[in-house]
Amino acid sequence: MNITKTILISMVISLLSISVNAAKLAPCMTNECIEYFNKFKVSAKRGHPVAMNTLGQFYEYGYGTEKNELLALKYYEKSSRLDHPVAQYKAGLLYLSSEKHKDITKGVNYLEKSATNKVKKAFFLLGIIYLNKDFGAYDLAKADEYLAKAYDNKHEDMPTIIDYLNEKNRIQTDTFPSLLSALKTTPLAVNKNSVSVWPDDGTEVITVVAPPIEDIFHGQLMSFRQRIKSTGSRFAGRSCKQMKNYCISMGEGLGTAQAKVFYHQAFGIF
Repeated sequence: MNITKTILISMVISLLSISVNAAKLAPCMTNECIEYFNKFKVSAKRGHPVAMNTLGQFYEYGYGTEKNELLALKYYEKSSRLDHPVAQYKAGLLYLSSEKHKDITKGVNYLEKSATNKVKKAFFLLGIIYLNKDFGAYDLAKADEYLAKAYDNKHEDMPTIIDYLNEKNRIQTDTFPSLLSALKTTPLAVNKNSVSVWPDDGTEVITVVAPPIEDIFHGQLMSFRQRIKSTGSRFAGRSCKQMKNYCISMGEGLGTAQAKVFYHQAFGIF
């Protein structure tokens, strides 16, 4: 099926913009939302990278302020320069999906930075981008590298990717050596519908319910009040590693059935 690059990228972004905390940020102009926006803006001016990242999301989704992609990118990039992994990921997604500010090179570069900082969703997205010639960043060696990392981290959609690549007989030693090695180390199972799935290893699955988004914001704001021992820099904020419990990304994604349809359509253009 012939799908344009813009549509394909938009579908990939929708598929992968899944919050690690299952928190959804939606447009909001209530007094409470505006108050949160103002408080985070003050904290961002004081140099807190987590506040910059959250403020970027406020601008992107219109939470307590009018939507403004340019300002969203500004704050994502400021936070990214302070090595905030989620801000790097969010900047990459926005550069890939924005109509006004689309920049594939910048988008991939930011995703590369987030992948260096172990953002697992970035592994999978980069693997898909490098695998698909229509993105303008085709690199089979890098596709193999990142898909193997996504596989090692058991990304939920990797079995679907494996089935597609096997149908095309593309997983060979000379094309996907790292991915092939990962498959041999941890083989997939096959369900009754002859579809590859992650094997049931008997591990107990614990469902973690995200706290209300207001609780997350409150926790972030409280953390900004805590002083940090100086390392010789004038920077007064905290790194994402120091505030790992609050390094969050908010969005929503597609369900499993929609994901399977997407992959079968999208990969038809390779």
